[in-house]
Amino acid sequence: MKKIKLVGLFICLGFFSLGQMTDYVYKRKINGIEDKWHRLEIPDEVYGRLQSPLNDIRVYGVTESKDTIESAYLLDVQRTERIVDSRPYELLNRVHNSRGYYYTLRLEKDVDINQIDLSFDRYNYDWEITVEGSHDLDDWFIIAEDARVISIRDTYMDYRYNRVRFPRSRYRYYRIYLPVRVNPRLILPNVVFTKVVDGKTRTYSIDEQKVSELRNEKETVIDLTLKHAAPVHKIKVNTNSDFDYYRRAHVEYLSDSIKTEKGWKYVYEDMGHGVLTSLEDDELELSGQIAKRLRVTIENRDNQPLEIGKIEVKGYIHELVTRFTEKADYYLVYGKKNANYPDYDIYNFADKIPDSLTNLAVGKEVVVSTQEEEQAETPLIESRWWLWGLMIVVIISLGAFTLKMMRSDQHTEE
Repeated sequence: MKKIKLVGLFICLGFFSLGQMTDYVYKRKINGIEDKWHRLEIPDEVYGRLQSPLNDIRVYGVTESKDTIESAYLLDVQRTERIVDSRPYELLNRVHNSRGYYYTLRLEKDVDINQIDLSFDRYNYDWEITVEGSHDLDDWFIIAEDARVISIRDTYMDYRYNRVRFPRSRYRYYRIYLPVRVNPRLILPNVVFTKVVDGKTRTYSIDEQKVSELRNEKETVIDLTLKHAAPVHKIKVNTNSDFDYYRRAHVEYLSDSIKTEKGWKYVYEDMGHGVLTSLEDDELELSGQIAKRLRVTIENRDNQPLEIGKIEVKGYIHELVTRFTEKADYYLVYGKKNANYPDYDIYNFADKIPDSLTNLAVGKEVVVSTQEEEQAETPLIESRWWLWGLMIVVIISLGAFTLKMMRSDQHTEE
């Protein structure tokens, strides 16, 4: 009896394993596999088929014996990495005269710096700062000049920009000069060396850009439609305005649409917010949500609306670092509702993955559920509906056989 039950269980498990790849709607053939480890960049056209946040993507292989195997992967988002090392220092003096306020710092070691982050116990200022360097406190050399620091605080906004960047420099002493008459009340600054490891980004094509001025709401609304749905991490708003500005902005994406008697109702969800200012690169950092239609709302308040130029929508490139352990025909498969993110062992051994990996290419998209030619050539036992039918028949047969054996045992005991 136990053997019969085990046979039935293995048959059922076999049916479920055969149906793994067919649970996904789309697939693409993976070409160029030569090593155990490879990189595979997710094509732009695939994102619109995926469930956010990319839970429903797998790498499956079909062996010569028609077994389906699953290859483990790591999702590698090529983000920009910013490494910040603080440099210890001593504040030697705080002095001022009729020209302004001076602060002199002495670094503990001869090290490189390229940034000083300032902080003041004040609000609502707009100052220009000069930073100088010296080896002996006698000869001073200008490192940064007319670097602006700003604070705006009111009912609608709380914005500060107190970062002074300059080329890599190495001095033992640094002097910060503020040409102001009021005490800026400087809080101890942060002296750092910042190293930026640029990520890999892609600029997405925009099919439509529409700018609307809502005078009653005192807002500028920019509606964007991308060529393909994509994970959006940055939106750069280029303006043609030649005056200084500081405007709050927030970004939304179209998450749903509902048809009503009065027409279509569109539902937007928040994606990120920030400040557009003439002092910085007007680039808004976003969550990376997969979206095709975006809306940027700029709060003008009582100010003149900005003249909007070209909009740039960017996203970090997503790659799969994939391990291939058996010889097979491999496919990138995707498109499954309510899929869970895979849980692979290699997540715990990422440090053992080789640094240099060859990139793979994928073929054209194939809709799995309408592969009429392949289904015609596929043996009947691999058809999903026949599998379910056979599974039901096997279960009924096993149940009937088990019942018959139980009755036979009862008659034998009697």
